Amino acid sequence: MSQPQTQIIEELFASLGRMSWESFVKNRLPLLNLPLDVLEVLRSGQIEYTKAKAIARVEDEETRKQLLEDAIAYNLSLSEIKRQIQEIDFLSFFLSFFLSFFLSFFLSFAFLLFTFALFGH
Repeated sequence: MSQPQTQIIEELFASLGRMSWESFVKNRLPLLNLPLDVLEVLRSGQIEYTKAKAIARVEDEETRKQLLEDAIAYNLSLSEIKRQIQEIDFLSFFLSFFLSFFLSFFLSFAFLLFTFALFGH
């Protein structure tokens, strides 16, 4: 942007008095990149942008959708949403770890059975 355009934009934001141009670019503009389900709820005014940003971190679409519905239905605070996200992350890690462990164990056991069947004893 040219210098006069930048100045006009900065003056406009200053006259609105809500936030600076820099704050808008840093905090609000990235909201356009939220997942569509979260963006729709945010645009309709059903949830605050801080809550929307937190919920958008949930990668699994179904889990995110459920958290979004719960946040609206129970008017969850941002700290409650963050706590639920931590629980989701923990359960996801826990499940992933144990699936990896059991898959590894199963493959090792299958290899031993195969080796025993092949070479006897």
